Amino acid sequence: MSSDSRLARLADVLVGYSGRVTPGEIVLLEAPVIVEPLLNEMYRAVLEAGAQPVTRIGLDLAEVLLTEGNDDQVTWVNPARREDIERADVRIVVEATTNTKARLARRWSSAPARSCATAISSAP
Repeated sequence: MSSDSRLARLADVLVGYSGRVTPGEIVLLEAPVIVEPLLNEMYRAVLEAGAQPVTRIGLDLAEVLLTEGNDDQVTWVNPARREDIERADVRIVVEATTNTKARLARRWSSAPARSCATAISSAP
């Protein structure tokens, strides 16, 4: 797999500068599957720092949970995830979506005007 130097630099910033990862630390890397190239570079950077990487790679299923799940399901916290977070010395989370324009368009078309302004201001 070829490495993109921009992703390598971003990973170095996230791990070295933002995370201040040091040898022997447990570093939890959480990211959706669509950012696999960045996750690979972060994993390398953690190894280069002498730390132990732990990964949690997920799919973006929040919308399904919120529309199909009941209150108990929405508020439930996975105990394995909680344990990973509590054990980690450093936690780096990357959030990304595959199509932000479609998502925002959906929100704007079904939301009242006041909520649209909130959606616009909170968009990355």
